[in-house]
Amino acid sequence: MIKTLTQDHLIRFMYGETGPEETGLIRESLLTDTDLHDQFEQLRDAARGLDTVMASPPEYTVKRILRYSKSTAPTEHMM
Repeated sequence: MIKTLTQDHLIRFMYGETGPEETGLIRESLLTDTDLHDQFEQLRDAARGLDTVMASPPEYTVKRILRYSKSTAPTEHMM
C-alpha cells in the first residue's frame, strides 16, 4: 500500500505505467486531494509542453559541428 503519493507515482500514472491497484488508488486520490490534483495537472501541462520544444538543433550548430568534424578528421592518402 502506498502511504504517500509522489511525483514519480503521478508520472508513471500519466504514462500508463502503474498496475491496476496503484492506478485505482491514484485515481481516487486525485478525486479527493485537490493539492495532488493540481500537481498532476502541472505535470500533465509540462509533458504537453515538451511536445512543442524544438526537436532539432539550429542550422548554424549543425554547420559548426560538421566544420569541426571535417577539420579534425584524418586525411586520406591516395596511392
